[in-house]
Amino acid sequence: MAYDKVVESYARFGRVQGWTGPLFPAKAERVSVWIAHEAHRLTREGKQLFKKTLETKVYALLSWHKDLGYTTDGVVSPRVQRVITGANRFHGVNVKPQPLPITLPILRAVVKEIRENVGLYGGVSTALALVACYTVGFACFMRMGELTYTSFDHQFDLSRSAITIDDHGNPSLLRLSASKTDPFRIGISIPIPKGPTDICPVRHLRRWMIATRSRPHDPPLLTLGNDLNFPKSKVVNYLTKALTNAGYPGHKFSGHSLRRGAATWAASVGMSATQIQTLGRWSSDAYKLYVDAGPRSHLEAGRRLLFSTSEDSSLDPSGIPRPAQVWRPAI
Repeated sequence: MAYDKVVESYARFGRVQGWTGPLFPAKAERVSVWIAHEAHRLTREGKQLFKKTLETKVYALLSWHKDLGYTTDGVVSPRVQRVITGANRFHGVNVKPQPLPITLPILRAVVKEIRENVGLYGGVSTALALVACYTVGFACFMRMGELTYTSFDHQFDLSRSAITIDDHGNPSLLRLSASKTDPFRIGISIPIPKGPTDICPVRHLRRWMIATRSRPHDPPLLTLGNDLNFPKSKVVNYLTKALTNAGYPGHKFSGHSLRRGAATWAASVGMSATQIQTLGRWSSDAYKLYVDAGPRSHLEAGRRLLFSTSEDSSLDPSGIPRPAQVWRPAI
């Protein structure tokens, strides 16, 4: 959900209602009326109302207020939460099954499956790209949309020059020019930790880059075969296939499973909620903390994540957590 579209929806509703005075910072009464209207509009249009639908809209408005330095009292008011609860009860909500997280044991099984059966995954070149994508996505808490693209854009998508791989004691870095919690597109350098040989993101990135070094100047970072694209739908389809072939219920996972899995695994081996929230850049505040902490701190946490074992984790050895063990960001 694009945050600016949510904010514009609120502002447009206020103008239609004839609200006087400034629309921002938002007042609790106005946010409550808008949320009630949104619930009615969605159900009237035949769209599904999920438990998090209205909460996500309010969170988008909240994040926008924080970014611009506005007081958030009206947005976080208990009154707004009561309206959300009431609207959900009145209209009824659909229960959307949450995708299972891909924790470290599951990631290891996925990588093994792809590397042993490259013919099932588009051939050697595509298999290398997929393994690099999945290991980097897990180790760096990446959103799948940050690694994939349909129509490559140098300004926003990852190109070869966004990666710095260093073997002389300096951290390997991934330069992300835009992300969900970087609304002003300042950009951020994400350290890429080294891990055990089979799931080491630095190693798999290097193997991919060596195999495709004859590509044109500064090509897209990852591609499927010889095509200069890396669409999310196909990357997720390959992930589902690898999970299924590795013995997991592939249909119960999604592209978001890598990021959720990294967080869930981190929590299971004892990392604090604050550290996980920061590593995953789950909010604008966490994004700022990420920058302040520095690369060495993130590399240390990343290595701990990748080198931990099932004995270190509170999860079942299969890697599939119980619902209560799935880590969720504090919003």
